[in-house]
Parts: sequence; C-alpha cells; structure tokens
Amino acid sequence: MIIPLRKTVRHWTQNFLVANGNLGIFEPSDFYQTFLNDVEEPLLDEILIATKGNQTKAAKMLGLNRGTLRARLSKMYKKRKLKRIEEMNV
Repeated sequence: MIIPLRKTVRHWTQNFLVANGNLGIFEPSDFYQTFLNDVEEPLLDEILIATKGNQTKAAKMLGLNRGTLRARLSKMYKKRKLKRIEEMNV
C-alpha cells in the first residue's frame, strides 16, 4: 500500500517540529524552500530514471517546459558537485 504524499509530509513536518522543540531551539528562516529543495531532487531523479534520461518526456510528466527542467537540473547538479568537493576537503 502506498502512503499518500500529503500524509507523509504531515508526519515528517510534525516529527521535525517535535525533534526541534517546536522550533524553540532551531528556527529556520527558509524552511519552505529547504523542504521543496529536499523533495525536488529525488523527484527529478526518479522521473529521469523512468524516462531513461529523456528530458522532454520528463518535463511533460512534471508539467514543466523543458527549459525550466533543464535549469532546475543544472542547479541540482551544481549543488551535488559542490557537496562532493566539500566532502573531499573534510
């Protein structure tokens, strides 16, 4: 059985808030954008796997134009590259 995404997001958010003392300790100013970024990366990965890397098909499945998808992928790949560089320097 697949758990609805809405339910998963609600559960994750509640756990996050409880773990951080209902934001008494940690108060991110960009929680919304951080959450969207964390969700977008695996979504794009899985759609590209499903379309065998065909960005035109992936964009259509996502309801985006291909240029928007390419821009988001470029941003995502740059972040991954920076993470790898940071990990190598640790």
